[in-house]
Amino acid sequence: MRTLAGERHFRLTGGRHLRPTGAIVLVLALAGCATSATTTHHIAAPSPTSVVDPNGVACASLDSAGYCPGDNPSNPTAAAALACSTQLQQWLAGSTGDQLTNVGQVIQSVMNDAQSYNTYQATAGAQTFLMFVGDEVAYLASVPAMPSCADTSNEWPQWGLAANALGSDTAGTPQASSDYQALQSAWAVLSQEITSNGGTP
Repeated sequence: MRTLAGERHFRLTGGRHLRPTGAIVLVLALAGCATSATTTHHIAAPSPTSVVDPNGVACASLDSAGYCPGDNPSNPTAAAALACSTQLQQWLAGSTGDQLTNVGQVIQSVMNDAQSYNTYQATAGAQTFLMFVGDEVAYLASVPAMPSCADTSNEWPQWGLAANALGSDTAGTPQASSDYQALQSAWAVLSQEITSNGGTP
């Protein structure tokens, strides 16, 4: 099974690999420092494995009906009572389809690789960091929307659009510089939303 860390290693060791195909649906229902393009990029191992219920909510284990605690649609009172901070933490811990990472880790990897690009944009390896950003955004394409209670300003899709734009850029161009700044601005607002609702960006 393809993993994000494995794909990165493949790119950096000179192999050829197709990036994830298909249109990135930024519903988003939406540095690591390197000294050269031959440095292997790693993402930290995730916290304990989570499962995802039919509503797209992640948790450590499902109840007898097959839903995360408090998310069973047959018990709307319990679902409504689920704290926003709990919903947000479950969302951040949710799967991205990659064995090694959850949603929160991939979001942080996007920002780390964007920062690495900004640091090394004048070097031959700068394009590699933009490729990383593009691949990471692709992993987030099928992630359910950020809980609405924690994203009252609809910042999650705006951040996704900015990240996608940077990941599609050519290194060293004015457009890449502009898109990097746009991503930083979007992240400043999104990370504040996550933090103020009990999450860890």
